[in-house]
Amino acid sequence: MVGANTVSSLAITPSPPATQTQATAQQILLAAASHAERAPATSGRYWHVKSIENRIYLVPAGYHVTSPAVEELWTAARSGDSSWSGRLQQAARPSTPADEQAWRTDGSPTGWRILGNRLSTRSQKPNLTRLIGPPTYLGENEVSRAELEQLPTDPNKLHAWLEKRVKAQGGIPSDAVLQSQVFDTVVQLLAATPASPALRAAALRVLAAMPYVHSAGAGKDDRGRTGVRIVFDSGSALGYAGEMIINPDGPAVLQINQKVDSGAKMIQEIDTLILTAEWTNNKPQPPTAP
Repeated sequence: MVGANTVSSLAITPSPPATQTQATAQQILLAAASHAERAPATSGRYWHVKSIENRIYLVPAGYHVTSPAVEELWTAARSGDSSWSGRLQQAARPSTPADEQAWRTDGSPTGWRILGNRLSTRSQKPNLTRLIGPPTYLGENEVSRAELEQLPTDPNKLHAWLEKRVKAQGGIPSDAVLQSQVFDTVVQLLAATPASPALRAAALRVLAAMPYVHSAGAGKDDRGRTGVRIVFDSGSALGYAGEMIINPDGPAVLQINQKVDSGAKMIQEIDTLILTAEWTNNKPQPPTAP
């Protein structure tokens, strides 16, 4: 789920830098920041994020399977209310026509055991779980709502805070890796937290000033929504990179694309489609398929 603990780095197949006829990432992000800071502050009983997470696995027989799940998070604004997490695990399927042919050659299995998890070609029943303890944001960085509200809205100070927070997690062998982690954290902040308009604008300005960030031009997310692809690519031998598709007029993150260098080489890719990220007074419900 977006905002929960995630892989330590984003990695995608890098795209070529923007041509001279395209707006640069800096121009796009600075314009988006101007939109963000003019947006009115909103509130509600719950901060509600609904997303579809597609995990692509390499199964032992050598083909790829996509396992989609609808995930929802209701973070209570008041201390007396409970926060809730919902999940609908949908049917796993071969990822491409070639994978489907390989699946048929494999005997059309209805399930796979991957990294201790059971993937099935049947959808499961949705669940809704009450969360224990105060909610946190930004994955492993575990920022509380109070801390989120106190983050600096000056871009330079925010970038310094992000670098310090990322370094505290350890395992940062180079500046390129550090900046990839900062990129990942900023994308999480923009995609899935109730950041204020001022903080959202500062986060976009952080991205605009970061090294290794460029625009890959217009793109569509998995639901056909049009946005701009913002890519992090250090060009290093380690291959650290990341991508988000953003609607700069919102501004809103539409999709986050990751390829994962897992030790077991079984999880190949995680793509997260953001359907809803807003305040609501609606009561939490088990997820339904969009």
